Amino acid sequence: MKEILARPASFTLEIPDDVPITIAWGTHDRLLPAGQAGVARQRLPQARFVLLPGCGHVPMTDDPALVARVLLEGSAVAAPAPAPTSPARATVTAEGATGG
Repeated sequence: MKEILARPASFTLEIPDDVPITIAWGTHDRLLPAGQAGVARQRLPQARFVLLPGCGHVPMTDDPALVARVLLEGSAVAAPAPAPTSPARATVTAEGATGG
C-alpha cells in the first residue's frame, strides 16, 4: 500500500466543456487547506469553486444538507434541456395546453 501511495497520480484526460465541474472545499479541512484551492483553480479554470463553511475533509458528514445543495446547484446549471415533444403530443404549461 505504501508503494501505491508513494506514486504520484495525475488525471490527464481532457474534460469536455459541457461536463459540469464543482470543487467544494471545506474551510476547516486539515488535510487540504482551503489555500490549496488556488492550485485547483489553475488546473481547472472552468470549474465552479464553492467553500463549505465549517466543513472539514469529509464535508458530507459535517453538513450533508449543504453538500447536497451544492451538488444539486452544480448539476442544475448543466441540466440538459428537456427533449422536444413529438408532433403528435400536447405540451401542458402554466398557460395551458398547446398542440404539438
